[in-house]
Amino acid sequence: MMMTPEQLLFRLGQGSSLPPVILCCGEEPQRILTSIDAIKQSSKVLGFLEQQLMVVEQASDWELVWMHYQEQSLFASLRVMQVLFSTKLTGAQSETLQRHLANPNSDVLLLLRTGEVDKQTLESKWVKAIEANGWVVHSKTLTGNALNQWITQEVTQLQMSITPAALAMLADWSQGNLMATRQSLLRWQLEGVLRLDESLLAQDQQDWARYDIFALSNALTAQQAESALRILQRLRETGEELVLLLWTVSKELRLWQSLYVAQGQKPWSQIANEYRLWGERSTSMQRLLRQISLTQLAYWQQLALQIDRQTKGQMSGDPWLELMWLVADMSSVGKRLARRVA
Repeated sequence: MMMTPEQLLFRLGQGSSLPPVILCCGEEPQRILTSIDAIKQSSKVLGFLEQQLMVVEQASDWELVWMHYQEQSLFASLRVMQVLFSTKLTGAQSETLQRHLANPNSDVLLLLRTGEVDKQTLESKWVKAIEANGWVVHSKTLTGNALNQWITQEVTQLQMSITPAALAMLADWSQGNLMATRQSLLRWQLEGVLRLDESLLAQDQQDWARYDIFALSNALTAQQAESALRILQRLRETGEELVLLLWTVSKELRLWQSLYVAQGQKPWSQIANEYRLWGERSTSMQRLLRQISLTQLAYWQQLALQIDRQTKGQMSGDPWLELMWLVADMSSVGKRLARRVA
């Protein structure tokens, strides 16, 4: 069965039993994490007291996954086996998965977790096998009314309120990055804020929010190199994960690529409306697009992929250092700074 994270939460709230296998996938990390947490909480109520986490980094790791999947529990209790993977399954791996799903281990909930999947993968035999035997929770990026509804729900759950104008501002800032949005809401809650309005958000952005993950994207687009590096360093110092920061930079880069192509096909007013670019961000983006080239965009994309491989241990090098230079290069239109900002 294919469902959204919201449909999953509804089913779990109704006390639904858990199937032998659940796949959580999609391009929105925060919604995936919410789904995973809800499944784990429900599983404990149903007696799944053991939690096991495995990471698949290469093809041979799947053999270890299935070996552990067939093992009996050490404590004679039910077990949640969470498997993180980021690569497509080969034909042989797909067949093995289907074979195990045909005869599942009744003591194990197999919780598979991956990122964005394309349409071809969603139509693959192994995903269809999971649909037939369990659940596929697909977390798409939220935009428009769906994004506004999500923010409103998060604000309500944190026992705060938000004005319509502040809601529009926050949705514009988030650009679909729900993980960063939730972090900001939690931060405001810790500050004792009960009501979010446009004046508070504007003041917050001018003060300490300049070190928020939202501000990193804006600094890149506005070509504020030293500011972008300060923000990156501050976020690193406060414990922000490299994966999230790389995702933010890569998302901004993909936006630049899309806009670069679109500007030759549509009037800017239409593009700005479609991509939710307003005010200073729209002006900065127009200015940026006049300075960059397809060659630069391709180079930055290649560097981002290199950093991704370094974070996964698939390539040597310091991913933090490379990310700093990518941010410096993008925020200075290819003219790297002579010094780094500490």
